[in-house]
Amino acid sequence: MIDLERFNRSPYYQLLGMRASAEVQGRARVELPFDEKLTQLYGGVHGGALMTLADAAISIAVTTLLPEGERVVTTEVSVQFLEPAGRDGIIAEGEVLRRGKRLAFGRCEIRAGSRLVACAQGICALLTVRP
Repeated sequence: MIDLERFNRSPYYQLLGMRASAEVQGRARVELPFDEKLTQLYGGVHGGALMTLADAAISIAVTTLLPEGERVVTTEVSVQFLEPAGRDGIIAEGEVLRRGKRLAFGRCEIRAGSRLVACAQGICALLTVRP
């Protein structure tokens, strides 16, 4: 399994307060506690934060399937916002739908408490790291 602490130590994840976990290959969970700094004009968690969670959950789920020396780069993410997230902590659960040779396809459900607030789909390019 991958070293998720590498993700959790990244400055952007720390800035937002995100925490990633993965217990099964092809799946990932990213949690975002509520923080006043992440709210939009009306006081709820901003949709941009939800988009970030979707991107992270899908790309980490894909990363769990990769051998050493391969990396993931998101090429597309589409999010459907179903209802306002409000002021709850957010959990995004991503899964890989298909992994090809150069692309992987994933989806994500985003919940605020028990409410499903957004769904997302994403495509990741698989890259080989050159020494």
